[in-house]
Amino acid sequence: MGTIGDLSSGRWVASPMPSRAPISVAYSGLNFKDLMIASNKLRVEVPALGLEFSGTDEHGKRVMGMTATGSLSKELEAPPLMWEVPEGMGLDEAATVPVVYCTVLYALVERARLSAGDSILIHAVSGGIGRAALQIARCMGLEVYATCAPHKREHVLASCGIPPERLGSSRDVSFKHTLLTATGGEGVDCVLNSLADELLLAGLECVAEYGHFCEIGKVDFQQNSPIGMTALERNVSFHAIDLAAMFSQPKKQKLLRRLLGDALASGWVTPLEHTTFGTNDVEQALRYMAASKHLGKVLISMADDVPTPSIFPRYVTSGTHLVVGGLGGLGLELSEWLLSNGAASVILSGRSGISTGWQKHRVEAMRGAYGESSVVVSRLDCTDAPACTAFVQSHAADLVGVWHCAMSLRDVLFANMTDEQWTDCVRVKAEGLANLDIATRANCPSLQTFMACSSIVAMMGNAGQSNYAYANAAMEAIVRRRRHDGLHGLAVNWGLLDNVGFITTADKEVGAGWLAPQNIDDTLERLHPMVLAGGVISCIQTQSTASDDGDVFDEAHLRLKLSGILGGDPSKYDANRTLEQLGIDSLGLVELRNWVRRHCRTATVTTGTSLAQIIAMTIA
Repeated sequence: MGTIGDLSSGRWVASPMPSRAPISVAYSGLNFKDLMIASNKLRVEVPALGLEFSGTDEHGKRVMGMTATGSLSKELEAPPLMWEVPEGMGLDEAATVPVVYCTVLYALVERARLSAGDSILIHAVSGGIGRAALQIARCMGLEVYATCAPHKREHVLASCGIPPERLGSSRDVSFKHTLLTATGGEGVDCVLNSLADELLLAGLECVAEYGHFCEIGKVDFQQNSPIGMTALERNVSFHAIDLAAMFSQPKKQKLLRRLLGDALASGWVTPLEHTTFGTNDVEQALRYMAASKHLGKVLISMADDVPTPSIFPRYVTSGTHLVVGGLGGLGLELSEWLLSNGAASVILSGRSGISTGWQKHRVEAMRGAYGESSVVVSRLDCTDAPACTAFVQSHAADLVGVWHCAMSLRDVLFANMTDEQWTDCVRVKAEGLANLDIATRANCPSLQTFMACSSIVAMMGNAGQSNYAYANAAMEAIVRRRRHDGLHGLAVNWGLLDNVGFITTADKEVGAGWLAPQNIDDTLERLHPMVLAGGVISCIQTQSTASDDGDVFDEAHLRLKLSGILGGDPSKYDANRTLEQLGIDSLGLVELRNWVRRHCRTATVTTGTSLAQIIAMTIA
């Protein structure tokens, strides 16, 4: 996603081929979680799209499975969670099975431990999880109650065999009255819940004594929504169901393999109805899900040829690269970029070593993709000149690149700045780079690349960052001296790097109002020609009336953007009607808000905002 939250910004990119037992993917299944991630409504450590797939392994065997690294890809490394596709089941049908059936089996069989005669409320029964739950519930002999969107009620009544008095609405709390009326006020033994906010609370009130509430949604967890202990007073058990969290747990992997394997062998699994989109229609597939038009599953067929041309010359490397500050957000992204472009190994230096679970995860992921020896973690402190020299000498034979990403922000107005605040910021960037320059000149005559991460602050300044501006300007002086001496040197004046590093965790607006966040993947793609050219180069994205893709901001383009989200004739939208009156939903609002903020970071867009107000805000 070029811009997380803007579904129109998705594009295919080239990636490294799997190193072991590649799976040739035929179909990738989309889930509501993918839509939430793409719409920036769900925070995840690994924002990869696609949890499940079907295809063939290296021996030509037909397989289906689940992966935490994103199944929306031509090829995958064989994950631990795979099953052979049964005879008579097509690969498109197989892609509808893993996530929904594993979720349902784990919830109903392993956690709720339901048995014949028990009752269950299945929310959103027309969706993928709902259809799988209905199938398993009937195989288990359960009494079924359900909800669906009002516009799908007739279809559900005709195709699912659920009595009308047992079918409520999934769009409001009226389902509670329907359910309690149908059960004589007793409730059900299990609620399989995917609804949020007050609908979740209403569902809890539908659970009978000693019953089970199986929560498969994510919104309330991330919002830390309270439920109140009274809801559990009837000896109700609350179960959180998150398959993705189980992917890295060997015991849970074994359990999931057994649950789905037994269900397949018993004939309990029936593939779901599905709608298939091509590789060039992923945006349309996500919008189709967002509009709740689908029944069953939405698939992406990987059979279409997807060109991934690059207008840039490519930087291809080899050997060993030292990434200073390599355990930071930018350092980790840069390291993976180096490995994907041919580096034999990267040394990630950080004075604190690996100190977070995210750092550990990224390092392990790179080692898994590129080999155990591809990533070395070091506590090298480049501001220690003797230690820096000794390190470079010990790696001189293999070292072909030095990349300096480290920084220490000590922001304070210059009049209030202490010697320590000035020195700490300058030492990490300028003195560290100077030590590397001296050490590599003396010991690495074949060094190919010497790159420093500078900042646009060195050119333009920023309130409270005089030390940071000086430190970056000093780095650029070192690079210019190397260029004068016939050596490689590159300093990049970065702007606001989005998705990684400091800007993602800052609790305030970062940078001047004319700067816009720039996607890290796009930014690294632009790094290819910069490395080849060398020098001091700026790479920023500005707040303007035109974005890099020519997406001009004016009323006509605003109407076209809204038409892409809502459908209909853009010229027919009343500019004075609010977005809510025009029919926008929460996911559509997030996408529109992100698109508008690409052009004007100060614009505030809510369901009560009209088109005329958006135009007025952005012009102002």
